[in-house]
Amino acid sequence: MSYMCKRMRFRNAIEVYEYHTAKYGAPGQERQEKKKATPEQMAKRNRYNRERLARWKIRNNFDVDDYFTRLSYEKDKRPESMEEAKEDWKAFLQILRREYKKRGAELKWMRNIEVGTRGAWHIHIIVNRIPDTDVILAKAWKHGQIQNQLLYQKGEFEKLANYITKTPETDKRLREANYSASRNLPVPEPEKKVYKHWKTWRKVRVPKGWEVEKDSLHEGVNDLTGYQYRSYTLIRTVRLPKQEKKKAKKKEGKGMKVNIYLETDKQSQECMQRKYGYVIETIFKGTPITREGFGSIEGTYHKTNLQALIKALGHFHKECEVCVYTRDAFVATRILKTDDMMAAGFKDTKGKPIKNAQEWEKACKKLQECKITISSQTGKHTYSAWLQEEMKKREAGGDMGEGMEPETGTEPGRNGVSG
Repeated sequence: MSYMCKRMRFRNAIEVYEYHTAKYGAPGQERQEKKKATPEQMAKRNRYNRERLARWKIRNNFDVDDYFTRLSYEKDKRPESMEEAKEDWKAFLQILRREYKKRGAELKWMRNIEVGTRGAWHIHIIVNRIPDTDVILAKAWKHGQIQNQLLYQKGEFEKLANYITKTPETDKRLREANYSASRNLPVPEPEKKVYKHWKTWRKVRVPKGWEVEKDSLHEGVNDLTGYQYRSYTLIRTVRLPKQEKKKAKKKEGKGMKVNIYLETDKQSQECMQRKYGYVIETIFKGTPITREGFGSIEGTYHKTNLQALIKALGHFHKECEVCVYTRDAFVATRILKTDDMMAAGFKDTKGKPIKNAQEWEKACKKLQECKITISSQTGKHTYSAWLQEEMKKREAGGDMGEGMEPETGTEPGRNGVSG
């Protein structure tokens, strides 16, 4: 009449596994004949265990502020074998460890080296982010481009765990893959409890402040033991008292969500004449509204992206939540530290003005004036190709000025972003 329940507790998730064994059978449940596992079943079980352990490591050791990075190889620098790629990784990792140690930080990582069926090599890594991580990565990787983006927590990293451990068996686009992780990624010990009453099996127990994650509930019969099992994931929720719920409802609509997409025509670091473009995207009554702007300045890559951001923020006049999408990992990281920059008077630890201090001051002033809550995402985005194409067209036509005409059917001035 009894069954076993195992719980794996993480900061924002609890994975629950409930199952019957020969020791903990169920009344009325006739045990099926125990079968020897086939090679296909063993492969499936091994894949499941690998993905599950990776998920546990991510949930217990990383957060949404950390990096998911792609290290690409230029065509003429591609390795000839997986062993050669591993040597490239070792050299890269040695620099990372040294730079993290200099800053008094512990390096944590997970990676998958992949080669596609067409011969293209790249490495996906998850790495804990510290100040200057983007600079360190660029310094350490000498074989091609780097793309950084902040970890995406939806689904509590389940899809990310499956992606970082993929193999040619799970992704037919791959010819070969090699997964590994640092040793300093502990996982919690499972909490075990035996329930002695079969009736409790019928009800999924959800603690206060938690909810069952959508599509996480799986039930069935174990192919090997012949006994019933059930698994699901609980996600932490924020439950407000009734009074606070009323306050939150009143505020609803005041702080809308807006995306700003930035792009420049050149990504090299030296100072030169550059063009930039941006798209402001918001949702008004369920309909996406976009506005774009273009310009040009003489400056570095970071300064140009900052100028684009300042121009975009110039159209805001109401409290809102803004997510900035840019390929400039430095700007994307630095913009999350506006309070620190303002507190330090836009000066470094030696008392000297930080680079692009005037631009940072303008951006921070606008964020403060409009009470804007800021976040960022690094890498190519929805409008990257379109903005690049528009900049080329406008250069050919001699027009790189502001172009903020709303799309057909939009209502300017009613969405918190001026025309």
